Amino acid sequence: ETYCLPFYLFSNPAAARALIDFRYKTLPQAMARAKDLDCAGACYPVATSDGTESCTLWQHASLQFQPTTAVAYGLWHYVHVTGDTAFLRAEGAEMLAQICRFLASRGQWSANGKFGYYAVMGPDEFQMMVNNNAYTNTMAKRTFEFALELLPGTGQATQAELDEWRRMAAEMFIPYDAETGLFEQHEGFFNLPHIDIDAIPVEDFPLYHHLSYDRIYRNDMIKQPDVLMFMLLHNQSFTLDEKRANYDYYEPRCIHESSLSPSVHSILAAELGRGAEAF
Repeated sequence: ETYCLPFYLFSNPAAARALIDFRYKTLPQAMARAKDLDCAGACYPVATSDGTESCTLWQHASLQFQPTTAVAYGLWHYVHVTGDTAFLRAEGAEMLAQICRFLASRGQWSANGKFGYYAVMGPDEFQMMVNNNAYTNTMAKRTFEFALELLPGTGQATQAELDEWRRMAAEMFIPYDAETGLFEQHEGFFNLPHIDIDAIPVEDFPLYHHLSYDRIYRNDMIKQPDVLMFMLLHNQSFTLDEKRANYDYYEPRCIHESSLSPSVHSILAAELGRGAEAF
């Protein structure tokens, strides 16, 4: 929904619809997965061929909710590009309601009255069991807001649910420093021990094959875009100065140990006028 679907949306809408249809046809499996996690609604799998969770690493399968919010993002993107509102108000609305039920049941209220997500793993898989990952919280907030636009009058959500989701969206904690323009990847990230990624011996790569998980997880090195990922997906919501500040902070900490990483950084570098770096 964030890497493959956009290509087909602009080149082959029928194929894009087929990808969306797959998510609808596997909604029962996503609902069963949410139940496995002691939650309501639908939680889409990290890896799958038939709608069931195929990822065997618990920290990924049980802590990452990027697929779930990505399905909601895909629905939003699909209807804005194709104008297929009939699908959106039928199958799409059902999917979105179940996704919101999951997000509402998985999130929690903090002592200071803010809503957020605890013990999660964001897109950067070098940080696990973190609190209030900025990507997770931002995408959940956007999902609730999309639902509040779409679902009234569809019969897919009760007024009490809509009111609850409105409050959760309004009080979602987004770790942001207005003075620097930086989003903190998760609570405490800015205070993590720093590691100079350029000082890592080349023979240690790929890190997953040479270092223990424990060693990988305890510093500010990141595997792939996290903050920069949501800044790309919701590109028009952020200023050029915000993009520049966050790119300059996070890119030097990223080792791109994922095929999903270079393209996002390349697009943002190009937008910032850094053609050689983008290339």
